[in-house]
Amino acid sequence: MDLTQLSKQGALSPMDLHFAQTLGRLSGETRPEVLLAVAMAHQALSQGHVALDLAQPLLLQWNFQNRLQTLPLPAPPQLVTALANSPLVGPGLPLRLEEDLLYLSRYHDCQTRLTGQLLARAQAKPLGGVLQQRQGLEKHFGPDYTQNRQALAAANALNQAFCLVTGGPGTGKTTTAAKILALALELSPHPLACLVLAPTGKAAHRLGEALQTALPHLGLSPELAARFPQGAITLHRALEPVLGPGQQFERGPENLIPADFVLVDEASMIDLPLWTALLEALPPQCRVLLMGDPDQLSSVEAGAVLGDLVKAAQGGCSPSKNQQMQALGFASAPVVVSGAPCFGDVWTQLTHSHRFGESSEIGRLAKAVVQGQADEALDLLAKGKEISWSEPGKGYHGKLLERCSLGFAPYLAAKGVEEHLSRLGDFCLLTATKKHYYSAEWAGEQISAWLRHLGLITGGAKHHAKMPLLITANDHQQGLYNGDLGCLLPDPNQPGSELYAWFAGEPAARRLSPGLLPQAVPAWAMTTHKSQGSEWKQVALLLPLEDNPLLSRELIYTALTRAKEGFTLFGSRETATKAIRRLAGRSSGLTTALRRA
Repeated sequence: MDLTQLSKQGALSPMDLHFAQTLGRLSGETRPEVLLAVAMAHQALSQGHVALDLAQPLLLQWNFQNRLQTLPLPAPPQLVTALANSPLVGPGLPLRLEEDLLYLSRYHDCQTRLTGQLLARAQAKPLGGVLQQRQGLEKHFGPDYTQNRQALAAANALNQAFCLVTGGPGTGKTTTAAKILALALELSPHPLACLVLAPTGKAAHRLGEALQTALPHLGLSPELAARFPQGAITLHRALEPVLGPGQQFERGPENLIPADFVLVDEASMIDLPLWTALLEALPPQCRVLLMGDPDQLSSVEAGAVLGDLVKAAQGGCSPSKNQQMQALGFASAPVVVSGAPCFGDVWTQLTHSHRFGESSEIGRLAKAVVQGQADEALDLLAKGKEISWSEPGKGYHGKLLERCSLGFAPYLAAKGVEEHLSRLGDFCLLTATKKHYYSAEWAGEQISAWLRHLGLITGGAKHHAKMPLLITANDHQQGLYNGDLGCLLPDPNQPGSELYAWFAGEPAARRLSPGLLPQAVPAWAMTTHKSQGSEWKQVALLLPLEDNPLLSRELIYTALTRAKEGFTLFGSRETATKAIRRLAGRSSGLTTALRRA
């Protein structure tokens, strides 16, 4: 069990090796099984896990010279005993062991603090009386509001200081949130300072626009309309980052964000440390409403907090919560045995999709993927009209390039800047990985070369007219955000002019010199992670030829639900089947901690 040899063969990264060897040298720990577990805990973190789950069959699997290598570790009971007696593990030491979970101490601390914040905030806190709430719900959801799950989510938010609303695309999360904000403003006995947040600049911009679109239809008085959120900002902007190493913020327990009601959208994209920082920076009396889709991909960094919260909330609500909802006219809900308030009181799931009806092939495929029904999903793809599937074989690359050239054809044929920008929403090719074979980078180069071969684009390889652009960093001064799409075009009012970067704007498109852009890359293809919060008429997903730990049903679902009208999967039956059957589960102790409380 030589760690250096394992690193050379690719089972451990150089950082995993350095971490374990350094801690071993400093502590005097020499037992190889302990040092390997330490290296694996570090590796688990890079894969999104908060902790290494020692209760699972521990196998190191990796490809070495095109052969799958497997290394079994000591049985969990022996390994747990060895770790419990290690000078590396314990309070104030680099690692913590909690039952069968091995944490890096920083993440154990984050999880403990977040658990405390969630339990302290998940308390009953009614806004207005039952009669006022009934009147408000009828105003915003109609006289039959008791049959509407959006109204149920709103009723829950009016009675909980901390509330969670989840649902897939088109289930009305943003519409519901706008009505909840209006109800809170109407029923609060004092003026509310509302703050709307999202994890990325693009998501914040889209959410702010959606809320402003909804505002005229909410029937608020001029005074309350003036207090309705005028836009949304990123979590980082609200927390006010401090320049320097690590993730540090000006806002925190000693310098709270001045807010009475905070709405957080796209909650699945937020990692454990950021969740902890946000809740610790909010006043104790602040109401918090979270929205998201737990079936989507989780955050890039460690943790799957939204998914953990949903798991903790499953199983029913408390008797007191059930009585509260019945008093408002809603049907009785499943009740947990305990008479005390429980974490199930905070959650409402929206289930009816207004985007994908019962006959929608995309909707039916999304349901099969979420349920892990790989055979049914692939059968739907094989027989579909708005969805399709292409397997590797003769002419596979040609089919991929043909689909992409067809998808981009309206964009490439567009006349004028405004039409080009509008057509960016027609088609997108998504991938599982950023680099290497069958990645976003590889696919983008292939598409660009093919379009150049067809004569549909001309000019330099790095910068040319009609190149779609993806912004990968926020620039508040320019009003550009991570995930924004634009394109390179000459100015139509200046024949023969140089290329400019163009982005959608009001009342007209905005023109920028490419030299003024924040980080940007060609957008012929992008990773599925980058696509979150966006949507296109048609989407294609390209899977790697070989299985990859990044492939999961969450990735397939996220890519699929970016599409409004059509979806094409490029990948083998074996790879697609494994992906749909694989849950991208992330190990943590958050769900258990919340259920125990």
